[in-house]
Amino acid sequence: MNEFQKIKENILFKIFSFNSLSLVLRVVTSFLTSKAIALFIGASGMALVGNLRNFLSSLEALGTLGIQNGIIKRVAENYSDKKKLSRLFSVHFLGILILSVILGIGIVIFSEFISNKIFDQGNYSTVLRAIGILFPFQALNVYCIAFLNGLSRYKKVVWVNSVSYLSGLVLSVVLMYFFRTMGALLAVSVIGLVLFLVSFYFVKEEITGFQIENLRSSFKELKGTLSYGLMSLFSAVISPLIYLFIRNLVINWDSLDAAGYYEAMNKISALYMMFISSMITLYYLPEFSKNTDQIRTLTKNYLTKIIPLFVLALSVLYLLRMYFIPLFLSKEFLPVSHLFFWQMLGDIFKAASLILGIQFYARKLVKPYFVFEIISFATMISLSWFLISYAKVEGAVMAYCGTYFVYFVMLWMYFNGLWRKQIK
Repeated sequence: MNEFQKIKENILFKIFSFNSLSLVLRVVTSFLTSKAIALFIGASGMALVGNLRNFLSSLEALGTLGIQNGIIKRVAENYSDKKKLSRLFSVHFLGILILSVILGIGIVIFSEFISNKIFDQGNYSTVLRAIGILFPFQALNVYCIAFLNGLSRYKKVVWVNSVSYLSGLVLSVVLMYFFRTMGALLAVSVIGLVLFLVSFYFVKEEITGFQIENLRSSFKELKGTLSYGLMSLFSAVISPLIYLFIRNLVINWDSLDAAGYYEAMNKISALYMMFISSMITLYYLPEFSKNTDQIRTLTKNYLTKIIPLFVLALSVLYLLRMYFIPLFLSKEFLPVSHLFFWQMLGDIFKAASLILGIQFYARKLVKPYFVFEIISFATMISLSWFLISYAKVEGAVMAYCGTYFVYFVMLWMYFNGLWRKQIK
């Protein structure tokens, strides 16, 4: 076994040696934040927070042009050239700053209209105005973290993430204690400023300064990354809006509290899915970009070693769900137990799909990416529309499971075909 293969056999050790502190903090802070939401604002408040987070996720994607994965790949390709890195950083930083300021102004101007669309009332327009003013910092923070990921500066990313989790917890608890639902929503809008200050501090250590040669070369650089951005932008904008649509379907066909249970299930899912997403973002995407000839080997390693461990962990959690829910949230959320099976089954298919999906970025397969994403979104909308009307809130997680089963099968057939062609 060569040295490269030995490294791949120790993926778990490598990831968690760098990321263990961040993961532990995220688990603890997610637990405490969710507990605070459950105690202070209940299921209905959790549904409103979920709506705001979905809106902000789409806005964040627009503000960064969805180029996070593209930045990771471009930086990974030029990590040894300090001068090129400085140019890369400067051009994208300026472009994102201009775009995010424009979007922020738009949010401030149309805050009441957006509030009515997201919350079905204009009472939270103050929250939207705060988001508009602080949004540029959040967009630039996302960009800085992607830049550090591309350089494989795992420890610095861990520091930024750790500050994010702790700051988010403190802000959420304090503001919810004094202002209840309004406080929970305001906490979501304020955290971006704190995180930008931390992430930009670390990025400054990696570049020699701002370097923008001329508009022509700057535009060419942005255009080179935009193909990746278009891929990410499509999913990053549409996906949160679909979840917002699904939550509103649950409200209409069931109740606001049921939508809160659906959001609670999403929070529990996010708690364990972060282990998978951390591996994909911090390790596999940079490795796929640097070692395209090893993509098949790394993919099989992930599916045969990581996924079985993931399934085992979910099985244990499923069996203990009646004890976990009151601990993580409160007894008010015990109806969430009926959502676990379909959500967890869907998460297994999603975890298996992620390792295949990032190959679209590593191989720069733009057209196939859009085809598969459109099919996936259409499947999610169609299944949700039908199943929620039939099975209420449980239909939402059934639709989620069905969508990712179809998505995984499609991706496996497509990339397995590509691998066979390469062997021939």
